[in-house]
Amino acid sequence: MQLALEALYSPEPAARYEAADTLADLGREAKPALPWLLAMLAEPHVPGRFDLFREEPEESPPGLWEQICQWLGRFHAGPEASDEDGFAVTLEPAGGAARAIIEVGEAAVPPLLAALEDANPPVRALAADALGMIADVRAVEPLGEALANDEPLVRAAAVQALGGIPCDEAVAALAAAARDPEQYDEIRRDAAEQIAEWGERGLVLLQILREGDPLARACAARALASWPDLEDEQVLSALTDALKDADARVVAMAANSLGWPGNAQAVPHMIRALRHPDAAARQRVARALGIIGKPDGVEPLIAALEDEDLFVRCETAKALGRLKDPRAVGPLCRLVAKPDHDAILSAINALGEIGDAKATNALVGAFDYDAPADCGGYPDADEHHEKKVREAAAVALIRIGDPSAIPALFEPCSRIGYLPDNAKQLATMGLGVVPHAIARLDSEDPKIRGLAMCVLGQLPAPEAFEQLAKILRGAEDERRCEAAIAIGKTGDPRAFDILMGVVYDPEPVGEWLRMYAIEGLARLGDARAADPLLESLKIPVREPPAPLWQQSLKERFEGGAAPAPEQPPDPDRRYGNDPMFRAYVARALRLFGDTRAVAMYLELLDDFGSWPHDVYDPPKDLPTMGKPAVAPLAEALYDERGFVRTMAARALAKMGEPSAYKALRKALPDLSEDDRETVGCEFLNVCHVDGKDVRCDAAVDLFMDMLQISGCRYARRHAAEALRLCGDRRAVPLMRRVAEEDPCLTVRRIARLEAEALAKGDPRDDHQAWRHYDDPFGWPWPSNKPLPKECNDPFGFPWF
Repeated sequence: MQLALEALYSPEPAARYEAADTLADLGREAKPALPWLLAMLAEPHVPGRFDLFREEPEESPPGLWEQICQWLGRFHAGPEASDEDGFAVTLEPAGGAARAIIEVGEAAVPPLLAALEDANPPVRALAADALGMIADVRAVEPLGEALANDEPLVRAAAVQALGGIPCDEAVAALAAAARDPEQYDEIRRDAAEQIAEWGERGLVLLQILREGDPLARACAARALASWPDLEDEQVLSALTDALKDADARVVAMAANSLGWPGNAQAVPHMIRALRHPDAAARQRVARALGIIGKPDGVEPLIAALEDEDLFVRCETAKALGRLKDPRAVGPLCRLVAKPDHDAILSAINALGEIGDAKATNALVGAFDYDAPADCGGYPDADEHHEKKVREAAAVALIRIGDPSAIPALFEPCSRIGYLPDNAKQLATMGLGVVPHAIARLDSEDPKIRGLAMCVLGQLPAPEAFEQLAKILRGAEDERRCEAAIAIGKTGDPRAFDILMGVVYDPEPVGEWLRMYAIEGLARLGDARAADPLLESLKIPVREPPAPLWQQSLKERFEGGAAPAPEQPPDPDRRYGNDPMFRAYVARALRLFGDTRAVAMYLELLDDFGSWPHDVYDPPKDLPTMGKPAVAPLAEALYDERGFVRTMAARALAKMGEPSAYKALRKALPDLSEDDRETVGCEFLNVCHVDGKDVRCDAAVDLFMDMLQISGCRYARRHAAEALRLCGDRRAVPLMRRVAEEDPCLTVRRIARLEAEALAKGDPRDDHQAWRHYDDPFGWPWPSNKPLPKECNDPFGFPWF
């Protein structure tokens, strides 16, 4: 603690932030540091900075770049980065101090209450937010008074803080703010939302919905979307009554709150509200009917496709797409064929979601769509709209999967262009695409030829081997590169020698051709290529002849003919010196299941870092190697280079192999606190985001150890969350002990909640993942009294 206290006086903001973060990890043991931490709340904001872009782009609006840098400075949690890291972020010491104060817990309440009277508004705001996180009832009355503070920043913090304190007095203060017509709009909205999250304690919200002014009713209707019990009869009754409200905002917000999947009770009321005189209300009702997903809403929505308002028509088409009812195919096709220039994109996307082959002809016809000259209101807007329509039609046809549409899908690429992703999508239609792709390998249109070649790189086409081999022996470099990948995908054993011949070609050929040949070998999947590919790293580089256009330019601007292109190889320049070449070899070895790929991936971190790349994406690629990669990754946990240890820990955490978690558990005492936090974070991400079940007994043992020995509060929090997710009740006693004894308030709170959920066997709390919150203060409704712009922080104030 002494070192951290001394660092609080450092002239460097990053050092002061790190010191505050260290004190936060100590939790209530940092109580003696409270006077210094409270003084830090007054430190001015230090904007983040980009080193990747040294100057503000000329085309950006004034001040935009500074705003972005400030947001990044608030958003990223880490010390100031070096110039080599691409960008540097300076973190706010005041925010770090506030976090440390929160972790001290109840002992920090009296000085924080005093800080609510500070002359500096940001200090008052930070104090209010910290009191809300600590959730001590002593703060309710002062926070209620802060809702009338002269500074809107303090009011915004106070309303959030009161929502974190579970008592009737806090609900009363929030209800008064929601009703107050003189209060800022956003604070009224947030107050209502905070009340709703308390469930039965917040029944006053139903009274506001029936008796408040129009904005209060809209806020209450919106907030009820977060009511804990979606099927509460009192709430459903109040919201269905609100659909009859004269104010469009109330109707729209009520529709939003009633629009949860399977809510059949609300459908008749929604259908009546679909005739509301306000277009914005009709738009939200149409969206809600689509989310509910009941067939009773199909016919009213079909009728709404003729609505005079373009936004209603667009939202109605989207809703019909969600419902996936074949009755909507005909009306949507007519919308495409009409065409309705405003809603055609939504209609095409909806037809793709429905997936009925009856829409094929209408979607093929959309490839000839012509937008009106005045579409969009800016130069070339009509061309952009046409391109979007054609691209959407192609995606919809691919989703439908009607084989009769395959020829049409190749032709429009001459107008809309193609990307590798288009080829991947087209390949999802299956092997029926292959004959059409082969037939277009000799097309006069280079775009069609390119699309055909990319498709063959996705699907096996042994019958195209001879034709692809002929192209590979040709002179057009771009086609040869694409053919190298496609010939490997054929699976023909003869491809091995042909592709290896390209890799080892003694003639000076383009480096990219050699790399694409390596990719072809990777797709061929013949593990015999592993050793020769590693040897290819030693091949000396020989520059190919300059293209004719370069020679002609040299002749034109410098005079005389270009020099003879033949150059002897440079013994000091080898293909293995090129990181991209090594990345292709590493990828091939990984696909062969060769564990030597692990070391290559880790070495490439020096060149590429951990950022994803088309060929090299270590956080994603290394876990796919499975059990064979565990041993080399476990060894890398002890590497002297920190970034290698971090990547190894990330890969092992995402693997789902018991042996991987055993290796992490063994290395846990040697891992840095940041790496421990990373392990927990990656485990949670792979479960929640990727949807992969990586739970096992070894993971439980790992996170039980992490919960006990980690000094980083974030690592302990992630460990508690991971243990609940694993569902093993062996962890309950430990989690309950941590909930009582951990020095950090947030860890105690999370451990308590997760232990209770684990003891009850509760599943993951994801029932609200579908929710879409509308903003009653955005277009087309003007605000009554909006917060000043400087109070609208995109990442929340004060950045916890």
